[in-house]
Amino acid sequence: MWYLVISKPAAPQEQIQQYAPDHAAWLKEHHAAGDLVLTGPIAEGGGGIWVLRASSREAAQELLDQHPWHSRGLRTYEMYGWAVNQFMGEGPFGEEALQALQRERSGS
Repeated sequence: MWYLVISKPAAPQEQIQQYAPDHAAWLKEHHAAGDLVLTGPIAEGGGGIWVLRASSREAAQELLDQHPWHSRGLRTYEMYGWAVNQFMGEGPFGEEALQALQRERSGS
């Protein structure tokens, strides 16, 4: 399952940034492992948006809770399960494919 995560500051930026090396190491580790697909800062507000893959919501939450900023209470996050249907022009654009996807999701 894919998850869209919005990480938001919960402490002054100076306090958050003292753990920037830990943050960078965590990102590198989890990008290499394939857990994180996309990550980057939000232009407004000092937060970040991440796309991650995990076997379950609980696994995703466990991963996020281990992040150096989240584990220290310096940032909070919102996590949304995300059914990615199209990516860079690939995916079920046709009506027949969309109906098949809906049938699959409804179990019929």
